[in-house]
Amino acid sequence: MAQKEGSLNVSGSVAYVTQSPWIQNLTVQGNILFGLPMNTSRYYRAITACELSKDLETMKAADQTEVSKQNKDKEGLSKDLETMKAADQTEIGERGVTLSGGQKARVALARALFANRQIYLLDNALSSVDRNVGDRIFQHAIKEMLGNKTVVMVTTDIQRLSRCDRVIYMESGRVIGFAPHEELLEKYEQYALFCENAVLNDPSESELQTPEMKKSDEDDFVKVDNEGKEATVRRATASSMNDLQASSPNSLMDLPSSADGQIVEEEENLGLAAMSWSVYKQYINAAGSYLIWIVLLLAFVLNVFATIFSTAWLSQWLKHGHVEQLVNESGELMVVTESLAKSNSTAYYATVYGLSLILLFGTGFLKAVIFVKVSLNAASRLHSRMFKSVIRATVQFFDITPSGRILNRFTKDMDEIDVKLPFTVEIFLQNMITCIGFLIMIAWVFPAFLIACVPLSCIFALFVVCFRAGITSLKRSENISRSPLFEQISASMEGLHIIHSFDQTEHFIDILKVNLDSNSLKRSENISRSPLFEQISASMEGLHIIHSFDQTEHFIDILKVNLDSNSGAMFMYQSAMRWLAVWLDLLVVAITFVVALLIVLLTGSVAPADAGMALAFAIQMSGIFQFAVRTQTELEAKMTSVERVAHYCEHIEPEGEWEAKKEDPPVPSDWPAHGDIEFKDVKLRYRPSLPLALDGVTFSVASKDKVGIIGRTGSGKSSLCNVLYRMYPLTWGTISIDGVNIAH
Repeated sequence: MAQKEGSLNVSGSVAYVTQSPWIQNLTVQGNILFGLPMNTSRYYRAITACELSKDLETMKAADQTEVSKQNKDKEGLSKDLETMKAADQTEIGERGVTLSGGQKARVALARALFANRQIYLLDNALSSVDRNVGDRIFQHAIKEMLGNKTVVMVTTDIQRLSRCDRVIYMESGRVIGFAPHEELLEKYEQYALFCENAVLNDPSESELQTPEMKKSDEDDFVKVDNEGKEATVRRATASSMNDLQASSPNSLMDLPSSADGQIVEEEENLGLAAMSWSVYKQYINAAGSYLIWIVLLLAFVLNVFATIFSTAWLSQWLKHGHVEQLVNESGELMVVTESLAKSNSTAYYATVYGLSLILLFGTGFLKAVIFVKVSLNAASRLHSRMFKSVIRATVQFFDITPSGRILNRFTKDMDEIDVKLPFTVEIFLQNMITCIGFLIMIAWVFPAFLIACVPLSCIFALFVVCFRAGITSLKRSENISRSPLFEQISASMEGLHIIHSFDQTEHFIDILKVNLDSNSLKRSENISRSPLFEQISASMEGLHIIHSFDQTEHFIDILKVNLDSNSGAMFMYQSAMRWLAVWLDLLVVAITFVVALLIVLLTGSVAPADAGMALAFAIQMSGIFQFAVRTQTELEAKMTSVERVAHYCEHIEPEGEWEAKKEDPPVPSDWPAHGDIEFKDVKLRYRPSLPLALDGVTFSVASKDKVGIIGRTGSGKSSLCNVLYRMYPLTWGTISIDGVNIAH
């Protein structure tokens, strides 16, 4: 935001906590440290002050933090951290999708506390937490841990104003008063009226709570057990904690996680596996029927035939149209040569040659039109299938799949399929058929050439086998390495103000470089793009956070790391292609040498025109053959993009039935007419290994009723909305609107 007038001076380091927390796709610990070295004592104080200890106790990952036991306090600290089972090593997903709004706010505040800055800007940071939790955080984090710091806190909570040293009262972008709360109440009538109206319109939660609810320190987790029309709310205890961990989709336990706390799935990497024929088959089917491919191949063959035939016909024209006669003049024999123009066969040869040129241009135009149509069909249909698969995916798919990975599929992979792959296929078919035609013509002129073809074919097969799998693997790696880079840049843009405020610019640039370097190998190259995309995406979202924490350098370091990782695969891929080109050139030189040797050995037995044609074909192969084999290898490498898109088309679990089955009862044309909602014995389990989030919930809501849902964190409030909107399939029971089961 640009400053128009006046002056603004900030003396000291700044930490910034936004109202909408910016969370990276890292572990809990990684988000709190934010590029800073671990300080165990300050780290534990931050998570304790922000009421994160109980949340961390519910996570499964094993802690990797080592705590030295130099004194009694540190021994106690080590014991507490062991109790948490290092759940801070659990990944929390992209943009913190596995956390509730209150948990995100507490992680963001813990990040600011751990940074140990001199000035703290808190933009309504406690608006997402419960009243009791917010009061404890305000006391332990702001009043105690930040007791000797400058804290500027934006808030709409009137109850906390009396606990602030001074209050800035603003209206319409102007400061009305700046004084302690009590003094503002006495001096400014509008301020007193504002506070009175705020209390009347938004009574505090403490007025609505029973003494039993107030005194509980473990009231963050409850479970709704609904039987009939009555709801029972139980306080969570340590013994019941495990039953409550899956009560909300915004919970770290709702998503699949490995033993080391990993939630986001690793991107598929088939390594050295050869490209399956099924991938080619999917591309062929997407492009059109087999008939159109047969016509296309026929057009390529005819085009190459016309090219070779025109050259061969010129050779025959020169051989037969050139007439030499012996003439006896004055007793001397002389050789008289008739020019081609005066030859009786000139018209015949010229006509055939002209027809071959017409066939050449005609088949060239035909193959171009058909190939454009085929490639456009393949790209558009693959894109449509992938888009349909992603748009109908379950919510859990987006929870465990970084946006950079999806962005990688729809950008770089589709660009490969739409632009580069068709060009590679066309060049490969044209050059390979041309090389086969040249070899046939050389063998027609010199049948002995077939003997030399045996060892040359063995050498060629060895090259193909050795380099095929390796180059394809490099391409796969490059594809994968792009996703972290895009994700990091995106996340950094979202939290740039935080990065700058934490002075982490260089760190994030380093990460970007690593992601770029990784974008350099080819199945390696495609895979390496995903981290690149993910980092770009995340950085874009957090630009304001990055700047405010002065963490620009930190994020630049991360960017450098991702860039380096992404560029390494591409470099290796290009190096392997150049190395293959050198050996293919040597193979073509051997072919040319054999043809030249045969011309010398068979002098007199082969017409000069035919020998010249064979040698010309052999010399032309020096470039065409190398390019044909390179494009074949490159074609297989680029097919990894089709492979990755096809993986999304076939392996993403759909959300549910999109159309009613024939056996389902018909839905009235005016449905829904009233809006009556009925839950009947509804049970929901987010994953088979998790306990029920909703356990036998039964209730009904009449048309036009206004219903409020109240409960603690994890009680199932969000789960009710999730099943009502069919975001997650029911484990048991039915939900009906106007008597129609919404599952149908």
